[in-house]
Amino acid sequence: MEPEPEIAYRRAMGAFATGVAVVSAVREGGSLAGLTVNSLASVSLKPPLLLWCLGRTCERYDLYAGAERWGLTILGGEDEALARRFTRQHTETIEESDMLLGVPVLRAGLAHFACRTHARHEGGDHLIIIGEVIGFRTEPGAALTFYRGLYGRAEDPHEGDA
Repeated sequence: MEPEPEIAYRRAMGAFATGVAVVSAVREGGSLAGLTVNSLASVSLKPPLLLWCLGRTCERYDLYAGAERWGLTILGGEDEALARRFTRQHTETIEESDMLLGVPVLRAGLAHFACRTHARHEGGDHLIIIGEVIGFRTEPGAALTFYRGLYGRAEDPHEGDA
């Protein structure tokens, strides 16, 4: 039996290995929320822009679609538990965070970005959010990856460089 077209498409796109990131935003009342994404891409260097995609059926759609400032943390090879945690609404609250230029980011991770929303575009059943990067920082280490529906890791090719 042939899979549904959407399932077949998802499986085909699963052949594209990606990194894993968590988008963070401040809820009304001041608590912090996180959402795991792997739809992340660099758009431009001048100005520095990146994009990520937000599903319209996401329980946290209104929070992220309306956020004017948000953080993004690229997860490291040891951060699978965080990736899994922020895929579920009932465990979305960020308890350990740092601030980067007034924007919340996770304490864990390989790279942190403070962003302000530059543009929003309709894209089928997703909202494409383009952020202008107002600040970032990086750390060495292995990256968390997502490939064919499973988490893995990519070693840092510069590990051990002097």
